Amino acid sequence: RPLRPHLDALTKKYIEKHHKEDYKQFLQKLDKEVDVLKRAYGEGSGDKKRYENYKENKIEELHKRMGNAFLQEMKAYDKERQRIDKMLDRKPIQQKNFQQNVSMQYALRKMEGAFKSEYESWKNQRYYERLQREIQQQNERGYER
Repeated sequence: RPLRPHLDALTKKYIEKHHKEDYKQFLQKLDKEVDVLKRAYGEGSGDKKRYENYKENKIEELHKRMGNAFLQEMKAYDKERQRIDKMLDRKPIQQKNFQQNVSMQYALRKMEGAFKSEYESWKNQRYYERLQREIQQQNERGYER
């Protein structure tokens, strides 16, 4: 929990750098989904709870998944780092510096890959959920006729 603001900031920076347009489209789709939910459930006080926080919840879900992916990569990096440090204790300083730089670059690439993988997985899940809702809506319309 104390790291959450930092993880959210990392997520925002990653999305801004690598998926800016996708994220804009995602927000637009969420707005459309909220509109569909408003029409489906109405805007009464009891019905409003069904969609009121929908958009915020989906954004928070993305941040949680990305944060978890980042933490997993950091844990793996730390474990690898400790293993390398033990090996480097027996090597000259120049070799240590070179290997530490290579190790950091490798870790950054792995983190970026994990972020990308988690982001793509999340996007696919959202697409699947949307298709399921569309199928359900079509089925409901078919029964009304």
